[in-house]
Amino acid sequence: MSTIVTVTLNPTVDAAFEVDRLISEGKNRARLCSVRGGGGGINVARCVGRLGGSAVALHTSGREVGRRLDRLLDEEGLDHRRIEVGSDTRDATVPAGDDVPSRTGANPISNDMATDDTRDMTDSNPSSVPSAPDHPTVLAAMRLASRAPSVHNTQPWRWEFDGTRLHLRRDNDRLLSAADPLGRQLVISCGAMLHHVRTAFAAQGWHTDTTRLPDPEQPDYLAVIDFRGWPDPPDSVLARARAIDRRHTDRLPMLPPRDWPQLVHTARMLVTFHDLELSVLDDSVRSRLAAASKQATAMRRYDMEYQSELRWWVGHSSGPEGIPRNALVSDAESARVSVGRKYPSAPHSARRDTLEDQSRLLMLSSITDSQTDWLYTGEALSALLLECTAAKLATCALTHITELPTGRKALASLLPHPGVPQVVIRIGTAPDDEAETPPTPRRPLADILTMRH
Repeated sequence: MSTIVTVTLNPTVDAAFEVDRLISEGKNRARLCSVRGGGGGINVARCVGRLGGSAVALHTSGREVGRRLDRLLDEEGLDHRRIEVGSDTRDATVPAGDDVPSRTGANPISNDMATDDTRDMTDSNPSSVPSAPDHPTVLAAMRLASRAPSVHNTQPWRWEFDGTRLHLRRDNDRLLSAADPLGRQLVISCGAMLHHVRTAFAAQGWHTDTTRLPDPEQPDYLAVIDFRGWPDPPDSVLARARAIDRRHTDRLPMLPPRDWPQLVHTARMLVTFHDLELSVLDDSVRSRLAAASKQATAMRRYDMEYQSELRWWVGHSSGPEGIPRNALVSDAESARVSVGRKYPSAPHSARRDTLEDQSRLLMLSSITDSQTDWLYTGEALSALLLECTAAKLATCALTHITELPTGRKALASLLPHPGVPQVVIRIGTAPDDEAETPPTPRRPLADILTMRH
């Protein structure tokens, strides 16, 4: 059989949205339903393959969007060859409804349609006059957002509100010098807080237009937020905001997650907007992942600096930071979780004593391993954890396996595509009859937020 070669000089990454009715020059409430590569030649090659023929799609590919296009075509299984170019590959938004099925190749419409969770939580009808929230609103949003997760609950962030803009900087005094000398987990933690902040302000009626790493000369300056009014944020964003106070890390054995296929679909849509890949780690690789987790623990067992640092932050019952004893698990409970971080043991207890861990595992990975990737990882992690909490699921984020090169290499071998593993997430269901989990402590707002105006 002959092979057809198609050529696409101007390919695109198409995000298809469902809209009940397309309103020209107005606000469209949209639901993201698919993201995939498109362009004339790519679409032809796709059709030839579905008809049983043989085709190769030859296409240009440039910069970050180009890399995303390559990943999407790889995951789809489409035979393609890339031609590297210096300019960005384009991306587009296409409508999909009853009369316009989910597809690529349609004419692009406005990229700032109101979606459930876009990178900047922007909207198609911004206020024409720049504005900012008042002090009580800022304090309320920041107090809620301070519930964001962080490695060992170090809360390594500093915020400043200048009366108009909100600035995020990393707090290097809270760097885990033994576990995290490069600050990867620190920046992931700051990214999670950044997404919590944007979500909290959305619930208060404010857009957050975010510039990440705004000054290359100041690497500790992670983001700056400008505000615009947002009178009607999507219901899903409000649901995630309501989930902030209920989210907590569950280190105990879990029941299987409910509605897993739908959750994976939603998670992929949330993660895609942060230039990351989400991979499902099925049961066929669980034993290898468990072995990597145990190896990571073993390699740190006699590292005295690491162990001292761990005990400084973990297992204390007072103070506004760190992981308290009541948030830890006993040896008996930990033994029933095959993939988990080893912390100092809690006093003996046997919660969920008849339950072996049945959680499912997801992994976030990036193409490169820069501070920008780490920040996006934290934002995507936050969106995923809040989405799970809103769906009444239990979660536990794991970063210990990726602390060392050997762990990252082991995890990378589990990915279906080249990438840098960043975070593994356990997701499951907690038994219905359990008491509410006490919240872990947080620093006073005055310690993390400076009001300059």
